[in-house]
Formats: sequence, structure tokens, C-alpha cells
Amino acid sequence: MLQTTNSRLCGHCGTAQIVRPRGLCSRCYDAPSVRMLYPARTTNRPDASTRDRRLPRVPTSALPGTPAKLMVFQRRLRQRVQLFHPLDA
Repeated sequence: MLQTTNSRLCGHCGTAQIVRPRGLCSRCYDAPSVRMLYPARTTNRPDASTRDRRLPRVPTSALPGTPAKLMVFQRRLRQRVQLFHPLDA
């Protein structure tokens, strides 16, 4: 049975309806010791599948924000490797 967003239960206590970020009810979200157990979800953070990808074979010297760097990102997406190499320019 599919649950709608309004009927989902708190990820911690499992009894109250989710009304706060991190999939928690108000009571659990307001408890700092509970809230720290559930990391904030942001759209800028890569998902697990992206983090588990292998590194690109070579870093790029293309500067951030340039068309060349965007082309590098496109190529890396097609190759299914991480977008950023630790030694990129």
C-alpha cells in the first residue's frame, strides 16, 4: 500500500505524522539528540550512487565555470564517473 506524504510516520518514533524536515515529527525534531541522528537532506548533496562512482582517470586543467569545464562534466557523466577529481583546477 502506498503512503502519501501526509500520512507518512516519523522516521524515529514511528507514531506521529511527519511535519518537520528530516522525516521527523515535531517532538522528535525539537529534541537535539534525536535531530542529530538524521542528517539534513539537501538537493545539492550528491546521492549515494554518485559518491560510490570511481574517480575520473585524469584531472582537468579547465577552470571552473568555463565552457571547457562544462564539457568535462558532460563527458564524465557519460562515463559514469564522479564529476569532480580532487586534483581538478
